[in-house]
Amino acid sequence: MELHHGSKDFNSEGGKTAQAEAIYEHYDFVRGSLVNDIALIRLKKPVKLDDFTNVVCLPERDERVPSGTEAFVAGWGYMNENAFWTQDLAREVMVPIVPQEWCDEAYTRKINEETEVCAGFKAGGKDACQGDSGGPLVTRDSGKGATLHGLVSWGSGCARAGKYGVYTRVAGYIDWIEEAKEVLANCKAHKWCQDGKKVYNDLAGPGQLEKEKGGEPDAQLKNQRSPWQNRLSKKKRPRIKSAKESLSPN
Repeated sequence: MELHHGSKDFNSEGGKTAQAEAIYEHYDFVRGSLVNDIALIRLKKPVKLDDFTNVVCLPERDERVPSGTEAFVAGWGYMNENAFWTQDLAREVMVPIVPQEWCDEAYTRKINEETEVCAGFKAGGKDACQGDSGGPLVTRDSGKGATLHGLVSWGSGCARAGKYGVYTRVAGYIDWIEEAKEVLANCKAHKWCQDGKKVYNDLAGPGQLEKEKGGEPDAQLKNQRSPWQNRLSKKKRPRIKSAKESLSPN
């Protein structure tokens, strides 16, 4: 796996790539429902920060963003849900954070407030789309810079009226991120840590596949699970017909 940085344009000579050393996907991630839609990647070498490559702040544990807050999502995805290709030039659009109740009314299953956050316009028109999955949803805070509050996860189509974008709430995974950093630092010792060269295309995370076979995670990983995971809703969720992965035009 390669990561592109330092340029919005894939065709620009200013852009650089970084090689992934290891990938750690959330143990309980399932593509069919997009529960626990988060992973962490460790690079082979540190990336040099400059005017074109920089870091983003993490939110506080369980931090909530007030409804109406301006948030910005970016990516190289489709310009609309009927497009057939991703873009060479990254785009950005502002989408306000919306109340959980609005999202609950928009979809057939309830949004998990601890692990998901919604953003968008009731009238539609601006949104992420296919090709943007995993991309950042950030707020720009005076004196602090950009804070990563969400990761593009799913929705119904792209920029449809009354259908808000659903994002992984990063603040709900701070403990998991800390544990994942330790796993990635010693990837070979952990059963579910994947080599950075590997392309993983199965329909479920490795832990879900093992559980379907009647197996259990290794004891070391099992002991690392944090109390926050016990708070996750265990309600069975319907299969989502249209997963979002990119950006509609401004």
